[in-house]
Amino acid sequence: MNDNPNRIACEKCGAANFPSSANCWQCGEPLRKESTPAEQPAPETPAAPVPVEPTPGIPPPPQPPSSPIYVPPRNRQDTETLVVLGFVFGGLGLIGFCCGCCSWVLSITAIVLGAIAYSKGDNRGLWVIILGAVALIASVIVQVLALPFQQFKGPWPGGFPSHWPRP
Repeated sequence: MNDNPNRIACEKCGAANFPSSANCWQCGEPLRKESTPAEQPAPETPAAPVPVEPTPGIPPPPQPPSSPIYVPPRNRQDTETLVVLGFVFGGLGLIGFCCGCCSWVLSITAIVLGAIAYSKGDNRGLWVIILGAVALIASVIVQVLALPFQQFKGPWPGGFPSHWPRP
């Protein structure tokens, strides 16, 4: 009944079974697999680490990690919005440094967004941080240089609105 040499014959019914089968497909009898010495797996013995004798003055070589470290693939789409918003806020902070009213807020926002993107593995976040830092530094320099010229002289332009109480 077992004409195929790649099949295992059942001892009870003689049906041909696959070599990977544990039981006969026809009668359910457990199969005894006879393997040749070439098919037998070698007994597993853990490889004993070879002791390295320390040499005076020379540090021992580093040991390789016991298992590879899993690094999940980086998804750039997660940080795409952070990077785009960071560049927008950094650019607005750089453009708006002339008035100084809100450029430092925009610059710090760009730095924070760039830091978040960089911490998630997106190297473009570093460029956002640099742009935000340049915008912040430019804003501070312009504000410091403009301090002597920002003295208030005279009444409020146009006077107080009629519904405001007079001082």
